[in-house]
Parts: sequence; structure tokens; C-alpha cells
Amino acid sequence: MVGPVHLATRSSDADRCGEQNVQPNSAGIMDDPLYVPLWRFLNRYSGMRWAWQSKGAWIDFRDGLDAMDTVRFPSAIYGELVLGKPQGSMTGGGVYPSVSSSSKNTQRALAICAAHAAQGCKIDQPGKLLGGPMNQRRMDGMNDVAFGNW
Repeated sequence: MVGPVHLATRSSDADRCGEQNVQPNSAGIMDDPLYVPLWRFLNRYSGMRWAWQSKGAWIDFRDGLDAMDTVRFPSAIYGELVLGKPQGSMTGGGVYPSVSSSSKNTQRALAICAAHAAQGCKIDQPGKLLGGPMNQRRMDGMNDVAFGNW
């Protein structure tokens, strides 16, 4: 063991309670030596109120693999996108498209992920790809491809 690592990223509510702001069931990563470099990195660069107080910073670039994007991911290559009944309304008019529960949509997401496997793309729970954001709550794992994400 490398030694105790103080996690400086806490929410104000958690500070008042004397608890760390971490997800339930994540205690294993708090003590795992594999994650010690991450905690040291966070302790060094996070927790500063003003940017001028920090001796450095980090930036994270993220690529949202949106399976609804038929321009970036053409149906001829990645498979058909099957839309469901439109739901709600968008600012400025129009309705937000929804995705049907068709297995073709799951296959489309898997094809997009396979094309980005070299960049580390994974779909841990294909059964959680469809059904909207509430279906994705309390997932065991991550899906790097989604429908309607940004």
C-alpha cells in the first residue's frame, strides 16, 4: 500500500457531514493502489476556488458517440436508425425524436462502438441502450454509445 490519500474533491454538504462525495459501492477504488496516481492528480489540481490559486489544471476531451447522428454514422455503414413516436417539444418548436426499442438500434450502437474500439469504446450493458435515460440509471458499467447524447 502506498499510504493514505486524502481526496480533496468534496461537496459542501459532504464537508459538513465529514463524508467524502463518492458513489455508493465505490469503496474498492478508494483503497486500490491502482488508483493512487488518480487521487494524487486530483489532490494536486482540484479543490481550488479560483483558477489563479492552482499551479496547474487539466482538460478532458470527450467524444459523444451519438447513435442518432446519421450524418456522422450513416445508416448504410452502421445500420438503420429506427425512430419511435416523437415526444415532448423542443425550444423554438418541433418535437424531440425518440428511438424505438428495435433490435436494429442495438445493432447500430454495437457497430458504432466496434468502429471505435481502438479508442477504447465499450458497451457494458447492451440491454440498457434503449428505453431512455431512466433505463440507464443504476447501470453496472458504462455504455460509450448512446442515443441522443452530446
